[in-house]
Amino acid sequence: MWGNLLEKLLDFLNKYDPKRTFNFGNEILEKKFNELREQFVETFVYEVLGEEKLQEAYFFVRKLTLVCEEVKRLYNLSEIVWSRELRRFIKDPLRHLKHVLRFYVFDVLRRHITKEEFWDRGAAAVRTAFRTNERACYERWVLLEILKQLKIRENARIIYPEIGALVLTRAGKQKLAIIPPDIIVELQNLSDLSFFLEAPRPITWGDTQELKFVWSLYRIARPDILVYADKIFNILDLSKEPPIKNPDVVIEIKFLENWWKRKRLLRIFSKPLTIEHWRSLWIQGLYEGLSEILGIRKPKTEELKPQKGAYATDLQVLKMYLEIFNPKMLFCVSMVPVPNSIKEELESYNTIIVDDVNFNEKKLEIITDHLIHLAKSTKSSPLSTLMSHVRSKGFSLSESDLLSFAIQFALMYKNEFLDFLRRKILKREQKQKVLLSYKRA
Repeated sequence: MWGNLLEKLLDFLNKYDPKRTFNFGNEILEKKFNELREQFVETFVYEVLGEEKLQEAYFFVRKLTLVCEEVKRLYNLSEIVWSRELRRFIKDPLRHLKHVLRFYVFDVLRRHITKEEFWDRGAAAVRTAFRTNERACYERWVLLEILKQLKIRENARIIYPEIGALVLTRAGKQKLAIIPPDIIVELQNLSDLSFFLEAPRPITWGDTQELKFVWSLYRIARPDILVYADKIFNILDLSKEPPIKNPDVVIEIKFLENWWKRKRLLRIFSKPLTIEHWRSLWIQGLYEGLSEILGIRKPKTEELKPQKGAYATDLQVLKMYLEIFNPKMLFCVSMVPVPNSIKEELESYNTIIVDDVNFNEKKLEIITDHLIHLAKSTKSSPLSTLMSHVRSKGFSLSESDLLSFAIQFALMYKNEFLDFLRRKILKREQKQKVLLSYKRA
């Protein structure tokens, strides 16, 4: 069907625009061309995915939109900001999927690629956009449902960002060479919780030396959600390898059927590039792209040889997250049911599987329970409270360093510190006497 429409479109262009200027100089012809092109592209998308998959995309969008409205109402937010691509998908999935074909359509109409090449490249682009955006919708639905439950159960309050809106895209967030959170919530009388969505991404660098420091961020595995029981404004720690502070909780989200059978290619580079090599590769890519558009023969250029890769199953990746990030707990949220044998394997290395979730928010309560328990267990530590205050002022140091500096400060002002101790001890003894008198009475 789409092939016939393509031939019809090519015949139209051969007759009215043989030079492929796409400038018809006639409103009627231009309107006819746009109608033929839209019919061709829409038919192609339907034939690649099918009616059922397209309806599924609209269903995902509706579910995400519903929880967005609830979270905005509960937290009194003006809006939730998405990435440009996800925003287009949420607005109209079909229109977005047609949008990803625009360059391939342009190439096939100019006969720069064959009909068969258009199918291969176009179908791959549509399927990738479909899966990527459905996954993004589901990940954000999980995060927002957890935020909703924290508000209802513990009267959580968003204290970061302080703009009355959520920005759930990392675009531009790491230009200051830090990795900031997406959300920090304050729970009443409990520790704060900091959420990082798809956060371990490369940061800004200026020269080869800086690129070497952050190189591992280009090859690090990236969990869906990292959670810290504290106010954490930057998880970058260049003293570690990888340079990420260990999270308290990792939440990995799976939505595909049989995801445990799937393999992914993990690409690494054996050594960091120099800034000169990086720029030459960027120029090379730009030149090759322009050469293809202009129909110029491309010269043979050196390929990026240090690139290597290894295939790993999603189960192996989950195990790798535990080894790399060393969280206190790893949750794996599966939209689909998971076989008992897979559950047992996951649970054997300290992973809690929450399966057959679909869009049932009640299934996520086990994660909310754990986060509340984590916040309760963290709240009573004076050192943690002091650390949170210090970090909120822009200082970045470990708890051992903070403790060492506090001791040094006490020694510098030992007389004042001893007076402080006497007052505290006297106050505690007085309380104990009062309690003892009540017991005797």
